Amino acid sequence: MLKMKSQCEKCQAVLEGDGIAFICSFECTFCERCASELGNTCPNCSGELLRRPRKCSLEIDTDQSAQWTAEVTAACHCGAVQIEVARKPETLTECNCSICRRYGAQWAYYDRSTARVICAAAAVSAYTWNDREIEFYHCNRCGCMTHYESVEKADNSRIAVNTRMMPLSDVAAAPIRHFDGADTWKFLQE
Repeated sequence: MLKMKSQCEKCQAVLEGDGIAFICSFECTFCERCASELGNTCPNCSGELLRRPRKCSLEIDTDQSAQWTAEVTAACHCGAVQIEVARKPETLTECNCSICRRYGAQWAYYDRSTARVICAAAAVSAYTWNDREIEFYHCNRCGCMTHYESVEKADNSRIAVNTRMMPLSDVAAAPIRHFDGADTWKFLQE
């Protein structure tokens, strides 16, 4: 598990757990400005400095929670991560991009007003790659890939829920759409 150092090693700036920081594979930690000045190369080991995963902030707004009742609850295998959604998925999406293909996920899309993640912040880890725009979350205990969200979250941010975490009876009637995320960025067979 990452140590989530709270200070830049070059300028000693304070680094918040949910803020932007850059680390090498040995967890040398730098603020965004210093990482840029260093050419995204660690001065200690010459390793690449990458954006550090942020601590997950999965707090539920109780006012928002009162506005609707969950129709479906998705849960990882051990139950530590649960995602409540306001409605059954209308369609499921299978994407063949390099990451979704490996996860074997089927996605249903919601936004923050119709889905809520319920878990302790320490129960999940987020993985980002390439352009670092999306955080893929998995349970730290059982390893199930539960959902993904945009790195920059807003009230209307999309949450993609892995429907393989939902009861089969809640997804059986939903048609599966195949998305070509590996090449054309279009839905196939449409």
